[in-house]
Amino acid sequence: MENKKNTLPNFLGKSFTKITGKKAIIGAFLFAIALWFYTNLNQEFYTTIKIPLKIITSENWSIELTGKERFIKEVPIEVKGNGWQLFNLMFINPTYEIVIDLSNKDIDTIYQISRNDLIDNVKFLGNARAVSTNSPPITIRLGKISISSIEVKPRVKVIPKDGFLLIGKLKVNPDIINIKGNEKIINQIQYWTTEERVFTEVDEPFIFEVPLKDTLSNIITLSQKEVKVSGDIQQIAEMTFFDVPIAIKGRDLGDNHILIPNKFKVTIRSGIDLITKINPRDINLSLDYYQILNDNTGVLIPEISVPENFKVLSIEPSYVYHYVK
Repeated sequence: MENKKNTLPNFLGKSFTKITGKKAIIGAFLFAIALWFYTNLNQEFYTTIKIPLKIITSENWSIELTGKERFIKEVPIEVKGNGWQLFNLMFINPTYEIVIDLSNKDIDTIYQISRNDLIDNVKFLGNARAVSTNSPPITIRLGKISISSIEVKPRVKVIPKDGFLLIGKLKVNPDIINIKGNEKIINQIQYWTTEERVFTEVDEPFIFEVPLKDTLSNIITLSQKEVKVSGDIQQIAEMTFFDVPIAIKGRDLGDNHILIPNKFKVTIRSGIDLITKINPRDINLSLDYYQILNDNTGVLIPEISVPENFKVLSIEPSYVYHYVK
């Protein structure tokens, strides 16, 4: 009986010793990792960072690229520093930038920003140091500033929820913006686009705020940074119209030509709010007079027109028999 009483305390004591031993091992392991990080982060390293490029010009002058299709927004710079400095730059306080000041330069003059210029004008690296870059020199020209009003085109895709559809086209507000920049560049820009966006499972009318593309942010100034893209989403509905008559375009056909049938069944699709308001007279089936006159097959396919934002699903029958007396 006494042996049974001693079993539980012995078991608990051994378990506590095991747990304490495991904690000690884990603690030692974590300490070793921390010591390794501390030791290594105090050593010097080289790493490449993409640093934003900012060019300062006079208030009335702007940049015109020479020999390049797109302006370089970021420049890869190799930076030297200890682990702590580089860690701070990359993850904690990334305020670095390259600042090239051309505010006192003349217009209509070509300037080349060399690799040394890029390296020497890196700002806010703290105790780290820029050492090299593989970026090619940047050649630019300063020119007069111009302002132009251009159309905004949305690069937005809206995918309705199953059973719904987009009515009409997307609307942009405002659909015209002002752009300000180098006169020669401004004159070549016909429209401006938004950033690409995809919206899914949309089942009601919407208004989305979408940023304007900023690929030329160092060259072109936009009157605003974003626009509103809106559209109408409605539940899908279908409706069938019977005895839709066929009309002859051009002139009166006369009694020598017989068309069979002369009435049709038409099924259309649209949004539920639109389809309940459509007038049957807005559905037009027709044949051209000269098409009938020159027919030698005896079978004609009628044309159909419906209001905007409606889709024809079927016409029954889909053809007309043509007889001549």
